[in-house]
Amino acid sequence: MIELMVAMIVSSIVIGIALTIYMNLNQYYLDFKEKGKMDSELLMLVSTFRSDMDKSYEVHGDNSDLTLVFEAGKTINYSFEGNFVIRTKSEVTDTFYNKVQEIEVNYLDNENKYVNDILINIKQGEFVFPLHITKEYSRDLLFYIDPINNEH
Repeated sequence: MIELMVAMIVSSIVIGIALTIYMNLNQYYLDFKEKGKMDSELLMLVSTFRSDMDKSYEVHGDNSDLTLVFEAGKTINYSFEGNFVIRTKSEVTDTFYNKVQEIEVNYLDNENKYVNDILINIKQGEFVFPLHITKEYSRDLLFYIDPINNEH
């Protein structure tokens, strides 16, 4: 009878250890999966925003909304709404679930019409990721904006 009791105690300890290990590994997997989802969302926002900035002809806006103008007159709007970023391209809307902590917009001209560079601090968990993008305008547009400083 004592052997049976010892066997039951040892087997319950082994099962308890196995269950604890399983629960910890499962939690680790769920945390890893969530972090991967957040990283994927951040990378999608960064790559899409950089691509749109590079392809655009002009960029207008302020700290809450940016409008990217393209050659054919098409536009893409970015709205920064605290816990998410909304990208609107004609009838298609994309939502990126990234918390925008701070946006700093610098302008090329004195009238604050043409955006030169943008610094966006995106908070993800405990970390803040700075995203700095500079718009490279064409020489023709630069001459149009400020002909005196761009003469040779």
